[in-house]
Amino acid sequence: MKIKIITYSFWFLVGFTSYAQTLYVETSLSSAYFKDYTNDFGMNTLDNSHSSPIELGIGGGVIFDVSKNKRLKWDLGINYNKYKINTSFVVGNTSTSTHYNLSYVSLKSGPYYSLIDKPRVKLQFHSHASFDYLVFGSNQYINEFIDLTSGHQLSKLLMNYHYGLALEIFITSENSFYISYDSKHSFRATIENDESYRLNVNSVMLGFRFKFKELEN
Repeated sequence: MKIKIITYSFWFLVGFTSYAQTLYVETSLSSAYFKDYTNDFGMNTLDNSHSSPIELGIGGGVIFDVSKNKRLKWDLGINYNKYKINTSFVVGNTSTSTHYNLSYVSLKSGPYYSLIDKPRVKLQFHSHASFDYLVFGSNQYINEFIDLTSGHQLSKLLMNYHYGLALEIFITSENSFYISYDSKHSFRATIENDESYRLNVNSVMLGFRFKFKELEN
């Protein structure tokens, strides 16, 4: 099942490549945390004051010109990200540390709009929607190790919305370097025993964009 999800996402992206004007590859540095967790009694027992480790991710995709002046573009991409989350469950006066290791494959899509549109420099606002599929997940606390992909302890599929800014600097007329900030927020997901949570991720992406050359008639 995991291989099929990754394979279908890859070929979905490849299928649109022939219509795109730009190809990009990127790496990301991300930190994640759980937000608005509620247990089966409707109470938030998670302590999010712990540090959020930064993890490396990779991605790539294609960009389409939407408007005639090329200020509005559409992005379609696929990413692989790992997140580590350190938190603790608080019950009464007792706090139990717990550690999550999560790996997701994500398919995202959304617009870019150039707030500043110069020949060599562009400042772009972006907004995306994405689906994240959990390919690996574990939870460790005290002497326990739980495989989160083998049961129902965590939702395997998350739907998210993103927003952020990107600074694009052109190296040549066809190739550019960019740095982008992205804030990702999942919609509320449910797990067993009527528990629910949201997963939030802050990321900085560094990447390169390559324009496709038009075919000669």
